[in-house]
Amino acid sequence: MNLLEIGNEKFPEVFGELSTAEQQAVQLAAYIHDNRDREQWGGLTYWSQLSERIQLARIGGPRLSNWLTEISDAMGVNPRKGTLQAIAPIVAQNDPATLQELAGNTEWIITLVRLANDERRAELAPKEETPFEPVEKQGALL
Repeated sequence: MNLLEIGNEKFPEVFGELSTAEQQAVQLAAYIHDNRDREQWGGLTYWSQLSERIQLARIGGPRLSNWLTEISDAMGVNPRKGTLQAIAPIVAQNDPATLQELAGNTEWIITLVRLANDERRAELAPKEETPFEPVEKQGALL
């Protein structure tokens, strides 16, 4: 399940209202996030760096393919199996509105990717079980 699907499932009131261009921008940003060079791009300032890179990549040219090449080089993207095929139709369509969303609403797009990513991480995290039953002491649970 990709991040946009997770977002649609968990937050339909937000993700369900996205325009096609916004959905495509989220998918592209999620692709970069999921396939970046994790040794180089991570840590406390990662999300703000990703935002800057998304905006700077627009300098690469007027097409989504230019943007994808530019940001992929900058972020050390190494596509995992099947991920490039998932975004290829978006890039081939080359909708200027998608590129505009990436450039003009970068923080909103990053927020949506983070929201869906946090939800995915929560789903994948091992569930902790409490080894002890709650104990009552003088009528209060401890």
